[in-house]
Amino acid sequence: MNVPVLFYFWSARSQHCEQLTPVLERLAAQYNGQFTLAKVDCDAEQMLASQFGLRAIPTVYLFQNGQPVDGFEGPQPEEAIRALLDKVLPREEELKAQQALALMQEEKYADALPLLKEAWQLSNQEARLACCWRKR
Repeated sequence: MNVPVLFYFWSARSQHCEQLTPVLERLAAQYNGQFTLAKVDCDAEQMLASQFGLRAIPTVYLFQNGQPVDGFEGPQPEEAIRALLDKVLPREEELKAQQALALMQEEKYADALPLLKEAWQLSNQEARLACCWRKR
C-alpha cells in the first residue's frame, strides 16, 4: 500500500509555522501512519524549497503514488487540512473492512465479524462496501 506523503515546507522564522506545525503533528499522530508527514525546513534546505517554487511559507503539498494531489499556502484551519487528507485516505469503514479481511484470511472469523458490523454501520449499509469483498 502506498502511503500518501504530506510535504510541509516551514521556517522557524514564520509565526504561521509556529501555529501550523503542532496541528500537522497532531493530525499525523491521530491518523496513525495513514500518511507520512515530511517536514522540510526551508532555511536549512533552500535548494529543495526552491525546486518546488514556493511562494509562501508555510506551504503544504499532498502527494499520492508520487504525484501531487493538492496543497495549500499559508495557515489553514484543521478542518481544511482534514478535508485535504480525506481526498486520499481511506474512510474509517474501509479501514475496518480491511482489518476484517486480514483477520478472515487468518481464519479468525469471530474476530472479523465485529469489525465487519462496524464497517457496515459506518457505511450506512452501503452495498459498495459489500462489493469490495468480491473484488479481492
